[in-house]
Amino acid sequence: MVHMSLACMKQIIIGTSASALQLNLQPLPPIVLAMLQMKRFNTLVAAALDLIKVAGQYSQQLHEQLILHNGFLDALKGYLDDDKLQTRVVTLFSHIAQALTQRGMQQFIRAKIVKALFNALSSFRVQGSGIQQAMQSSNTVFNFALVKGVLRSSRALLQVSRI
Repeated sequence: MVHMSLACMKQIIIGTSASALQLNLQPLPPIVLAMLQMKRFNTLVAAALDLIKVAGQYSQQLHEQLILHNGFLDALKGYLDDDKLQTRVVTLFSHIAQALTQRGMQQFIRAKIVKALFNALSSFRVQGSGIQQAMQSSNTVFNFALVKGVLRSSRALLQVSRI
């Protein structure tokens, strides 16, 4: 039921972005924050990440509301230590950084997102048994997608800081 509601919400965001109709989506940021804080429900967290990505692509207003919502960036930053979601969250941060406004940039600085992104690079080289089994390898695995996401985020943040 929750996942179907989220799918409907994504379609509403996509549908209203092209029209003159503006919906009041102010209740959405606290809901997304609550979903991110439910770490033991992986599918719910993944759905929240998808909703954040859609909001960033289709609704600048909602995107800004999410970033400026108290605790949102900290909750998202908490997933930079999660082996399963780390690369996905770094990619999401790069999308967020590309659409930042000056207020959003200030929020990024206060939340110390840049430091957290660069700290995530310590996971570039992984020797975990789960990854080795998935890759059917006994060698070290390098997470190039992680590095690519951190570099994209950095470039976008530098561009915003010049404005």
